[in-house]
Amino acid sequence: MLENEYEQLVEHLKGMIADGVQLVHDGHLMDWHDTNILNLLQEIDRKKSEAENSSVEIAEPLINRISGERVYVTYIFEKTIALMGSGAISYPKDKIWYHYRKIIPGD
Repeated sequence: MLENEYEQLVEHLKGMIADGVQLVHDGHLMDWHDTNILNLLQEIDRKKSEAENSSVEIAEPLINRISGERVYVTYIFEKTIALMGSGAISYPKDKIWYHYRKIIPGD
């Protein structure tokens, strides 16, 4: 799954920044602060923290962030969540908010 590779990329970038790796563009040194990379890493950390600390309830309606499919939480297990939409789905509990969000009025 690409998600694991993206997480590895983020960790590698953070490691490079922490190690003091310098950026060179067209023969000129650049500071990490001259790029949007630091802001993007902060935003990723913020969203990941929100996703990991959000809770879900049985019968709560959710919507898939990519496909727009609406599902309902049917059961919450220790590590997975059972969803019902056009079919039954078992989803990792710690990753649910990466791909689903709560339905808000107007969706």
